[in-house]
Amino acid sequence: MSQDYVIDTNLLVYASNPEAVLNSKMPREAFEVAFTWLDHFQSGSGCVILDTSDVIVKEYRRALSEQDFGHLVLIELMTHQRVKYEVIDMDNDGFAMLPAGLENVRDRDDRKFVAVAIENTPSIIAHGCDTDWYDCETDLQRFNILLEHVLDKWCRPI
Repeated sequence: MSQDYVIDTNLLVYASNPEAVLNSKMPREAFEVAFTWLDHFQSGSGCVILDTSDVIVKEYRRALSEQDFGHLVLIELMTHQRVKYEVIDMDNDGFAMLPAGLENVRDRDDRKFVAVAIENTPSIIAHGCDTDWYDCETDLQRFNILLEHVLDKWCRPI
């Protein structure tokens, strides 16, 4: 893959831990799909997009162990300068601030991913299985941000 991505933490977790996938009521195949996606991204030339304040990296570190595949991929990307850093503004509660028109990004923890994507458009946010992303997809497209629903087969709301 040569495209740059913002990667939601859940995708890194699902690519690293088959138990997390099974605990989410998805089949083992979902782990394999997530793992393969991340492996292809690692093998490509695209960059991961992060924030200069390390809000995203801190979330990654809370969710992943040092032995997890997702963590190892991030270390490799950083080592090979395949990271783009963007400045994002935070509110008093520690959540990223977004412009008007993105009120449908209701999960305040996801706002940091949107904020770095806005600063690096056109962008793609890849996620594993977070149904909140479907609710704001149309609004994100207006800001030139696309979503890649890696585990769409198991997560698309009915």
